Amino acid sequence: MKGIVSPIINKYILCISIIICFVQLPATAQNTFDEYRAQKRAEFDRYRNSKREAFEAYRAKKNQEFADFLSQKWGNYNLSKGRPQPKQPDPVTPTVAPKQETKPTKPIDLPFGQVLSTPKPVEPKPIDFPVEPEAPKRPKVRITLYGWPCEVCFTPEMRFTLGSISEKNVGKIWKLLSGDSYTPLLADCHELHKNLKLGDFGLLRLAEAVAQQTLGKSNEAVILQTYIMTQFGYDVRLCQQGNKLGMIVPFKQIVCNTPYYQIDGVNYYVWDKSMRGGTVSSYKQNMKDATRKIDLLMTSSPKFMPHNGSAKTRTIRSTAYPDVCMTAESNKNLIDFYNDYPMMQDFGVYAAQPLNQDIISRSYAQLRESLAGKSKLEAAEILLNLVQTGFKYQTDEEQFGQEKYNFGEETLYYPACDCEDRSILFAHLIRDLLGLDIILLHYPNHLATAVCFDQIVNGNCLKINGKRYTICDPTYINARVGMCMKQFINTRPTVYRINR
Repeated sequence: MKGIVSPIINKYILCISIIICFVQLPATAQNTFDEYRAQKRAEFDRYRNSKREAFEAYRAKKNQEFADFLSQKWGNYNLSKGRPQPKQPDPVTPTVAPKQETKPTKPIDLPFGQVLSTPKPVEPKPIDFPVEPEAPKRPKVRITLYGWPCEVCFTPEMRFTLGSISEKNVGKIWKLLSGDSYTPLLADCHELHKNLKLGDFGLLRLAEAVAQQTLGKSNEAVILQTYIMTQFGYDVRLCQQGNKLGMIVPFKQIVCNTPYYQIDGVNYYVWDKSMRGGTVSSYKQNMKDATRKIDLLMTSSPKFMPHNGSAKTRTIRSTAYPDVCMTAESNKNLIDFYNDYPMMQDFGVYAAQPLNQDIISRSYAQLRESLAGKSKLEAAEILLNLVQTGFKYQTDEEQFGQEKYNFGEETLYYPACDCEDRSILFAHLIRDLLGLDIILLHYPNHLATAVCFDQIVNGNCLKINGKRYTICDPTYINARVGMCMKQFINTRPTVYRINR
């Protein structure tokens, strides 16, 4: 019996030993990995801290030099009138297509004029402002940006008083702002800009909100707002008129109806409406690396969530296709943001700006269901009639008392719209739902569209660079794809190509 049990016990002991070894091996490997990870993390932290310190030293040097420059006497600049909008009044009422009118039975190429191309939106990459991981948490204050609560670091010690607005005092305050105390504020602005997808103009409004809601509407707030923007690399500048400071801003696009001061061939638009007259004092060069203009073309819609009753819902229905409708949800916070946008000459910018995904998710789902199984031409006919007949027509002068170009979400929000608004919204629907290329056609007193289909389509069209774009007019009520208003058949429209 001993001869039998002993080998069994030995085998049992051997198995247990092997199991123990296998159990110990992962623990040893885990310890080794943890040590390796800790080592690499320490190396990364040292590298990050060295980069942060180098960046802060470079930034401090730039601000010191610029503060010295600000302390010198500024020059005088005369105001130039803003560019007028390139548009004549719209027709008072939309044109209804005669019932007996039929579209051509073959493609007919129409004349056209200048072809303009809207640049593709570029994702902004503002400077990062890393804060030391070991830095103590500082108290934050709550600000509101278009109805949305935000928090930024701003302690009572960060408040400052300018006194007189002499160049020497401005330079002194600039040195104060460039100290370490304000770096956490910049880091918070960076995070809000990134998380809310604010774009350049949104960052400009954020800097204004931070400055005015911590320092009031004061000369001190103007300096803080200008300082924040320059630290992100934007070429905004301080200006002085009487006992008041203001900020002048260069835009990448041509802005209408806003006066500006020209410095070295660059138009700096007056942001403060109370300073839009006479002469201002400013400086000829800005801080090193602060060279960026405000780009009004965004890669996405800002994430201002609706709250406090700011959401609004309406149903838009086609008359020719009664079963086709879209439930449009609007966000008053986003509408307020777009309402503050400067008026631009380029219709393509309005059409290239992506619609807010939170707003269109429900309405697009409805439309995709209605368009399922349809050819792209059939789907375009449905969408065209939806825009033609689903909205009340009103000129901007009647609705707003002045000319106004709408972003897509605004057309879904306001009770009425005109030809530009319809064409811009239709361009969104065609691109987003059908994936087709579409252009805007600007006639002397009208805006329409033309679509590049993936098949030969009969009707009025434009042949541009080997591609044929068929007329689709959202304001020619009940007109089908390929039908152009008679008064524009021989008119050469300016063509706006939209890049996305």
